[in-house]
Amino acid sequence: MNIKPFILLGFLFVATIGIAQNNNKASYHRMEGSIGNNIEVTSNFIRLFDKVEGNYQYKFKENDATTFYGKMLEVEGKILKSDSLYLKEYGADEASFLGVWNDNSYHGKWKVPGEDNDYMEVLLKEYYPHGSLPFKVYYMNSEENLVNGNNNSPSATLELTFIYPENNALPTPVLDS
Repeated sequence: MNIKPFILLGFLFVATIGIAQNNNKASYHRMEGSIGNNIEVTSNFIRLFDKVEGNYQYKFKENDATTFYGKMLEVEGKILKSDSLYLKEYGADEASFLGVWNDNSYHGKWKVPGEDNDYMEVLLKEYYPHGSLPFKVYYMNSEENLVNGNNNSPSATLELTFIYPENNALPTPVLDS
C-alpha cells in the first residue's frame, strides 16, 4: 500500500488550518427564542459569507398542561441586502423564516405550515447556557491550475470549513503538584 497520498493529504490539511482565517462573515451562532407566544426555539447556525445553514428545534405547550417537543429541522438560506435572511427547510420550495439577521439576533416571521398567508413572529437571540460552547469558524478556499500560466489547464479546488471551540470556552487544564 502506497502511503504517499495519505502523507500529502495530511500535510495539506495541516497547512490549510494555518492558512484558514476566522472572519466575522464566517461564524457560528447558537440562538434561543420564540415563535409566537407559546413555541420555544433553540437553533444552531453557521454563516459562511451570504449563506446560512443549521438547524432548529422547537417545543410548545398546549392548554398549559402538556409539552410537545418538535423534531430537529435542518434549514438553509441566504443573507441578502440589508441583512435580510430567508431560511427554508431542506427540501422545501419556499422559505419558512423571513427576517433580519444581526450579529447576535434574528427577528422576523415564520410561515405556519400548510397555511398560505399565516405567519407568526420570531425572535431569536444568541445565548450560550452552561454546558454549551461558542465556536469559531475558519474557512479556506483555494484553486490552482495543473499547469501554471495556462488558463485552459485543468484545475483543482480545495474548500475547507473548520469549526473549533473558542479559546475561553474550554476549561483550563488541572495541574497537580
